[in-house]
Amino acid sequence: MAVEYLNGMPTDEIIDQLRDQELGFLAGREEHHVGASCQLWDVATGITERVQEESPETRQPTLGNIYILALLQITKAERGALLRAFDRVLLSGARTPASRDPNDLAG
Repeated sequence: MAVEYLNGMPTDEIIDQLRDQELGFLAGREEHHVGASCQLWDVATGITERVQEESPETRQPTLGNIYILALLQITKAERGALLRAFDRVLLSGARTPASRDPNDLAG
């Protein structure tokens, strides 16, 4: 949901945040995205492409930096913006709501 929230932000704001944030200390030397869904990868890659198109003079951000920035930005989000991002995730089919049945371990 954090990446979808970031995806809803204007590209120029994402670029500003990438420039302003010191993300290097939050990431290691290698990136591993174990368990990331194809939908998550598509959305995050789309963000990197938008950044590159709008600001070709800057280096295209890594997916790791997009994921980290998304987590940092979600802490600043308003409730309504979070709910809209959650709705977009559900509408995309990327994730179905978990079962409310405590006996359902598959949900």
